[in-house]
Amino acid sequence: MTTYQITYPRATVTYAELSDDTLACLYMLEPEQHIVTEANVETIRLALNIKDLTDDELTYVRNSVVKAFDNLIHYHRVMAEHLSAKGSDSKVHWKEYDDNMTRISMITCVIDNEKWNRGLAV
Repeated sequence: MTTYQITYPRATVTYAELSDDTLACLYMLEPEQHIVTEANVETIRLALNIKDLTDDELTYVRNSVVKAFDNLIHYHRVMAEHLSAKGSDSKVHWKEYDDNMTRISMITCVIDNEKWNRGLAV
């Protein structure tokens, strides 16, 4: 696994490089509220190859997923705000914002469940 680090003012964070195919698979998950179906759990596990990740790699992948979705969520929020300020229809961007907030919760839930099952801190 290829990793990289970014040093922020209060910490250095290690990220895993995720392929465009992996991210596309995660971006296309059908958002689910309150539960994650077994089908989506399996999709997430396979897309991230969770069973083959070391304990540290799980954290690096989680960091990368959060970073990627944070960028996407930020984009849709900014676009929705700009469109609203211009009086244009911003519903599509607000929906994408909401859906991606749900997707990130689903994905981190699956990763955190794996960490918990391994006896790691979540």
